[in-house]
Amino acid sequence: MSKNRIILIVLAVLLILTVALPVAADTLAIKKTRVEDFRYRPRTQTLDLSNGDQAGFKNFGPSIHTVTSDTGVFDSGNMAVNGLFLWTPTATGTYNYHCTLHPSMTGTLTVVP
Repeated sequence: MSKNRIILIVLAVLLILTVALPVAADTLAIKKTRVEDFRYRPRTQTLDLSNGDQAGFKNFGPSIHTVTSDTGVFDSGNMAVNGLFLWTPTATGTYNYHCTLHPSMTGTLTVVP
């Protein structure tokens, strides 16, 4: 393969990525929840399954926390300060969750079609 052909292929791939990635990024939403002061903020979120929404949790508090589904569908494990956990649902429904270290911390994710 000639050097010019390789350069053309690389340029074509870069052009495709430049056009396609912003479109894909616009359709994906991360619904953010702050983990702080021994609570989830907001406490409830609605995710759109057809958009590929994700739930994102970031620990802003001074303590280790978890984000654990009541039914075991997801579990962040121990999240250190500034830790981040992302979960992508694969089915509609209501998902209640809690912190295993602080059981009074609870929240709900509702996933719609």
